[in-house]
Amino acid sequence: MEEYNIIPTFKISIVGDSSTGKSCLLYRYVENKFDEFSLPTVGLEFFSKKINVDGEEYKLHIFDMAGQERFRSIVASYYRRNNGIILAFDITNKESFDNLKIWVSEIDKYSDTNVCLVLIGTKLDMGEKRQVLHRDAMDYANCLKINYYEVSSKDNINIEKIFIDLVGQIKITMERKTETENKIKLNLKKKKLECFC
Repeated sequence: MEEYNIIPTFKISIVGDSSTGKSCLLYRYVENKFDEFSLPTVGLEFFSKKINVDGEEYKLHIFDMAGQERFRSIVASYYRRNNGIILAFDITNKESFDNLKIWVSEIDKYSDTNVCLVLIGTKLDMGEKRQVLHRDAMDYANCLKINYYEVSSKDNINIEKIFIDLVGQIKITMERKTETENKIKLNLKKKKLECFC
């Protein structure tokens, strides 16, 4: 009889203001290509990719959510059942950094409580136009208790790393959740047995 290995699948979304380079990042990650003239995402786009972390294979379903305010109500439902969320801003655009608080508020409102987050500053290759200091972004990430990376889709810097980090976090979170659920089940079983004593 033939055995089928079921590959664990994680749902990940990338959020942030329009024109922060979210689509370019995902295109680089999934296709290993860079498109300098990509159009803004309308609603959302879906990507799929397999990843190997610590010798184990996983499938990622990645949702690229539009950054424009008019699409917020459409994409709100896609926050649910996310295992991980990439929170993106453009290091050359201070407004995109200031607006992170809006995205964090939406994540708090619509996402599951155990969702894993990572903060990224895009367009590292345009560092001479930087408007957001590295230490300010680090301070914000530390405040949220999440990891921070600066990335470049053009030069392929830290792209793979953020997904490896996120999958690693998701694995740990899911293992802890399973442990907690097993403890609850064991305690319930003990209580039921005590009732028959």
